Amino acid sequence: MSSDPRTVQNFGRNVSFVPQQVYQPQSEDEVLRILAEHRASRVRVVGRLHSYSEAACCEEVMLDLRHLNSVRIEQRENGVGPTIGAGCQVKRVVLFLLFDRSCIQPGVLVMHDLLCLYRERNCDPGFWAEPINACTNASFVLAALAAWSLASLRRALTESSCVLIALAASIGVGSFLFHTCANHSTMWLDIIPISLFQIAFLWLAGRYMVQLPTAATLGLIVVVIGLSFAAMPFHKPLNGSLFYLPPLLAIAGLGLTVWLQRGPEPFLLPLAATVFAIAILARSIDWKVPFPCGTHFLWHLLNGLVLYLSMRAWILHQAVRAAFTESRF
Repeated sequence: MSSDPRTVQNFGRNVSFVPQQVYQPQSEDEVLRILAEHRASRVRVVGRLHSYSEAACCEEVMLDLRHLNSVRIEQRENGVGPTIGAGCQVKRVVLFLLFDRSCIQPGVLVMHDLLCLYRERNCDPGFWAEPINACTNASFVLAALAAWSLASLRRALTESSCVLIALAASIGVGSFLFHTCANHSTMWLDIIPISLFQIAFLWLAGRYMVQLPTAATLGLIVVVIGLSFAAMPFHKPLNGSLFYLPPLLAIAGLGLTVWLQRGPEPFLLPLAATVFAIAILARSIDWKVPFPCGTHFLWHLLNGLVLYLSMRAWILHQAVRAAFTESRF
């Protein structure tokens, strides 16, 4: 790898080159001046260097348009419309136009943004563009089956346990649909089961395992879910993973309390919080790793384990409580 400070790498870090001149103009006038100055040279214009091919490689002049990233709404003959700088990222456009949707064709930009969420899909709209991400959703179904087996064995197949098990399985189904048919509807089929599982588990763990008052448990749920959805529009700095930080903190807090109370297998929730933190890291670096499948599949595999550990903690709590009740009669 060249140590020349002019060395340019593409996003995937599989292509590098050293142009003679690199410019990052701040205005259209500066672009015109550079083109006039190098009219006899070969000029290569680049945007975000997301291509894995050698299309951006050049030996003479590279014109990097990253600073021409403005978005503005302008009046036109046929109505209003956006004028978008050549170096603007789709995510910046979406966030800007959320405040003025009058010029957006419904679903177009949002759809493109959904297709570019994960490294493995890489903006490909095909059904099987994320085979690894799609298949690893089986971890949620396996977690549900393992929890069902444990609950049956421990005679703790209560209504609450069945709710958690059903929601865990539905997370796998919803996520599979989103990773095969990425659109606005399947996005919510992915998000809603996750949120419902969080609500159900926070209620059961807070109210019955930790024995918080009802009001405190409801307040915990409102704060955690509210903060999660408030963070949902912010893709940076964790590749959309800010949504999962409030649940992580809640599980860690509940886990610490259960550990101090020394219930059955008190390490389960602290372990679940630790694995969840590693899973969030894997989700966050999906676009930063050099291999094309990304790391989102690790998010699925690790979260399957998180769900099983969480359900196991509740099932064992139920089993111990049932055994204690039986011993009294």
